[in-house]
Amino acid sequence: MAANLLILLGPPAVGKMTVGQAIAARTGYRLFHNHLAIECVLPIFSPGTAEFTETVTFIRSQVLETFAKSEGPGLIFTFVLARTYDAGTIRLREWAEFFTRQGGRVMLAELAAPLAIRRERNQTPNRLAHKPSKQNLELSERLLLQSESAYSYDQYSGKDLLGPWQYMHLNTTELSAENAAERIIKEFGL
Repeated sequence: MAANLLILLGPPAVGKMTVGQAIAARTGYRLFHNHLAIECVLPIFSPGTAEFTETVTFIRSQVLETFAKSEGPGLIFTFVLARTYDAGTIRLREWAEFFTRQGGRVMLAELAAPLAIRRERNQTPNRLAHKPSKQNLELSERLLLQSESAYSYDQYSGKDLLGPWQYMHLNTTELSAENAAERIIKEFGL
């Protein structure tokens, strides 16, 4: 039995990890959230350097490709994908195609919420507990705002950007993580 890949896309602090945790708890899928690779590299290489990017990408690639060959039921992967970041789109497409080649199913759920909501979520205890680099709230807030002005996180069609996989868009502004998870589970029949 091939492993499936559920990709939760969206801007920083939209709730990808928290929704992923709720999906994992209900489905048995494993959660590989974006910061698992980032946090272990931060003490070694400075963010934004070629070494940092190369190492984070390597870790993600190894985990995703190894899981795709496993007999696990599925993997939830969270990823920030900006419309203006072509390298991220290319890499994400490669990872998704690896699951497809192994016989797995790829599903994309794009989460959205306005910046005001994401600024609140940037400070939640769950986020801070699982992402130590976000614990300096002043720096985290500044980086969130810089990211917002540097990249376009406007709604895009993940389906059009990434390939022929199942796709849904979900505005999480008024949804709890559990309600968002339920909608995603139902949409994709998990």
